Amino acid sequence: MFIYFHQNRLNYEKGQMMPVFILVLVVIITMALVTVNISKIGLIKTDSSNAADAGALAGGAAMANTFNSIAYANSEMKAAYDEFFAQMSTMFAMQLVALVLTKTSATAAQISATAGLAAGQAADTSAMLALDEINSDLPCIAIGFAESASQSTTAALAAMTAAEASIGTATAMMTAIKITTVGMMLSTFFFAVAQNFMYLSIRKMAREGRKNAIRVAHQYLFNNSGITQKLKRNILKDPDFGIGNWQQFSNYQQAFALFMKFIVKDNSFYTYPWIDGQNRTHTVTSQVDIRPVDKFSLKVSNLPLPAIEAIFAVILITVSAAISQFSATLASYGKAIASYTDTKTNYEKALEALERACDTYWPCHLLGISCDVYEASMNDAITALTKGEEANKAGNGFVEAGLGTNASAIGTIAPISTLLVGGNASALGGLRPGPTFTSFSDADGLLFIIDWIEDVVHDRLVRVSTTQTHAGGDLTLWQTKYPNISSYSIVSFQGDGQIKPQPKANFDADIKWTDIYLPEINPPEDAVCKEVEGKVGLLQEQLDNLQASSDSMEANANDVDGYAQTVTEDSNALASSYTSIGSGLSLSAAETREGTSAIDNKVQNIVNSLQSILTWIQILMDPQLLPILLELIKSLPQIKDGILAGASFLDGGASFLNGEADRLNSTVGSETQAYGESTNTIREHIGEGGVQQNEINAMQAEIEQYKKDYSQCSF
Repeated sequence: MFIYFHQNRLNYEKGQMMPVFILVLVVIITMALVTVNISKIGLIKTDSSNAADAGALAGGAAMANTFNSIAYANSEMKAAYDEFFAQMSTMFAMQLVALVLTKTSATAAQISATAGLAAGQAADTSAMLALDEINSDLPCIAIGFAESASQSTTAALAAMTAAEASIGTATAMMTAIKITTVGMMLSTFFFAVAQNFMYLSIRKMAREGRKNAIRVAHQYLFNNSGITQKLKRNILKDPDFGIGNWQQFSNYQQAFALFMKFIVKDNSFYTYPWIDGQNRTHTVTSQVDIRPVDKFSLKVSNLPLPAIEAIFAVILITVSAAISQFSATLASYGKAIASYTDTKTNYEKALEALERACDTYWPCHLLGISCDVYEASMNDAITALTKGEEANKAGNGFVEAGLGTNASAIGTIAPISTLLVGGNASALGGLRPGPTFTSFSDADGLLFIIDWIEDVVHDRLVRVSTTQTHAGGDLTLWQTKYPNISSYSIVSFQGDGQIKPQPKANFDADIKWTDIYLPEINPPEDAVCKEVEGKVGLLQEQLDNLQASSDSMEANANDVDGYAQTVTEDSNALASSYTSIGSGLSLSAAETREGTSAIDNKVQNIVNSLQSILTWIQILMDPQLLPILLELIKSLPQIKDGILAGASFLDGGASFLNGEADRLNSTVGSETQAYGESTNTIREHIGEGGVQQNEINAMQAEIEQYKKDYSQCSF
């Protein structure tokens, strides 16, 4: 054009500036188009940045609400544990007071019964001396021994009545201890269930909160991405829309509304594409990264729940054994009281008969007055003394058996106290806050009593990125093109909130990094390093906590093993004590039976001397003495039977204690097996190949990978 004008310039006098104007006009139009195109890119970038910020802030706010809810729930868990432990501590204190009172009552009963046995043995000695004096035909001298026997029996009866009352108190107290222990055992179990249910509810809430945060982040991102302004409003009023244009359905706001409605939870990536009226394609992508809320650091009980329940079970077994022993003691003392009552009645009858015999002794033997009253009184005295001695022997046997079972019951009080409050391996110690346990799944917390949530293992960040792509158009002079526009935003929702030590529901969303302040779309190296270093530091802290948790749980497992060994040794010692006392009772029974041979010898001696006595009677022509001697001979085997009855009761006590020893050994064996299963579960969790060790290995590998990928950063 310029060449044409140059060659023909002489033929034109006007319009010499027209080519210049045309050129300037083309330049201006081109510059205008470029300016509009650049402006459009700027608007797209603004929409993209706004979308990323809005999505990240919305997701961060949702996560802050979730963590605030966790903090509230954790405060309830901690308050529940504090209340539970305070109540249990009170109950443990009451148990100790009850044990002290039980021991006091049982010891008082032991002292009273010992005094009663001594009085009973003194009465037996006095009765034997009275019988010896009667055999020597000196009723007046026998009166003093009979009176002494009656008085000793009265003392024995009073002592045994006091012992029975004390044992009754001890039995009632031990029964109350058993009932309270059952309540404590059930309370511990149901509290553990309630805390675990609360924890599972928190885990579920955290999962749902994260999913909702992801969904909200996507929705806010797309709503602020500028898509709505670029879409047609009403598909039903568009005359150009027909059956053949269904492929352009996404170009309408109704389609975008359906897309937003069906954004599902827990999907980190979404793309919305559409085709405009010039068949140009457009897409907006949304990517939301929120780490799963599935790792919880839990403060748990000192001992696993099965071990604590096993301790309560051993306490119940030991208390039940003590109650059985106290009950056996109470029965023994009741029988002893009945025997001593019968003894006292017979000794009083003998005393009355001897007094009558003494009054008629001299008229009968010196004055030759009728001896019928004397002989009848002597006969009554012998019979009463014999029956009284028989009952006294049986009563002494009952007291000895009761002393043995009562001593065994008293011996269980110290082990029960140790099981209740004896250090960290006791029931109370097991309920105290212990190691920090990292839970990776819903089932992990079932092993322990969960006291409260120590922390939620999470980086407290929401990462959102978006990319918009827009196809260019044909403007005749050139083909327009638009670059892909990307934006990102990183929001922290930590705020001033905290899960531990005192929960604070002050989590809040705050933008940490965004590309809107940076000269380039991608963040500079220092911003990348800052974020990566923060990630590595958090991972290292979590790794250290996990390792400390594993060490603590290993120590806890060792404590449980040691406690199981202690329980086994204590139970074996208690069972040995039962066996030893039972052996002592069996030995006493054997010695008692050996004593009956002396009675047999006495009977035989009387029979051997009967001929000389009969000869003497024949000389005196006094046949009335013969029935008395025969009655005495007849009574001696009855005394022997009474002694044998006492020996049989001693054997019964020995058998009972031996049975208790066998039952205790069997039960403790099953309980120590429960301890072993608990420690095995712990070691499987933290050992090589276990859930916690796998998590430790994964964290170590992730830290090393970060250091390798970002070697330019300082760690």
